[in-house]
Amino acid sequence: MCGILEQVDRLLRVRPLHIRFAPATGDVVIGRVTDVAKGHWKLDISSRLSGNLHLSSVDLPGREQRRRTAMDEMNMRNLYGQNDLISAEVQSSQLGAPTVLHTRNLKYGCLSQGQLISITPALVKRVHQHFYRFPQVRQFSPRLCMCCIMFLAFTHLYTSSHTKVTGGTTVEFVLARNGLIFVGARAVVNAGNIAKSDTGCCSSALSRLLREYLCRISNTVRVFALLSLSINPHIIWEMSEMSVDWGFEPKEILSSTFQKLVLTKYVEINYEGI
Repeated sequence: MCGILEQVDRLLRVRPLHIRFAPATGDVVIGRVTDVAKGHWKLDISSRLSGNLHLSSVDLPGREQRRRTAMDEMNMRNLYGQNDLISAEVQSSQLGAPTVLHTRNLKYGCLSQGQLISITPALVKRVHQHFYRFPQVRQFSPRLCMCCIMFLAFTHLYTSSHTKVTGGTTVEFVLARNGLIFVGARAVVNAGNIAKSDTGCCSSALSRLLREYLCRISNTVRVFALLSLSINPHIIWEMSEMSVDWGFEPKEILSSTFQKLVLTKYVEINYEGI
């Protein structure tokens, strides 16, 4: 067996590198809507069973607090439609039953404009903090003010970007417990803010600098997955910065030369002083 060694007191165990995502209560996940059924959405969350997002578990437009009506059910596709990519949290998970999700928080919602990268969930460690903000890579425009990393638990990585209406572009990096990473100026459309149909989240064009910036971050994540290294947002950011110092273009980050440099630096960072 090949995997990651874990120790609990005097017990040693090996966690396999290739496992199927097993959702647990509190996990933040990203799923794709596969069906809009009566009163709920069905999501593919890369688990054995699908995830169910009930209409009662989402915020209504304007965060209105009331009972859901038949009219709300008719307008479900205005919130989340088929093939939409959604970030959500696991509300409950029972053996042999679909996972129940919820988006009762403005940080969850519909994601758009980006790359979806699939990795094994074994490379994602369980952490307390799922959101991080980092300054931009130096070579990019000052408008790209920060990189925010949302640490999820999914087996995919989603890289995305969107310019906020309030000005300034924030770049977000989201890592799911099932291995999903989202990098970009996040285009989250939460029903509590405004209905999806009333926004231009999918229509804005991305600048070339922003696209290169997102490719640099996402390719660095791909390198970590190729080397079977645990995904750490801070180290991902450091390696992206170093790729500029080492003179690598975004498309050259996947080269074997860069992989060797990353592996050497990763060992230095994690095992210095041992």
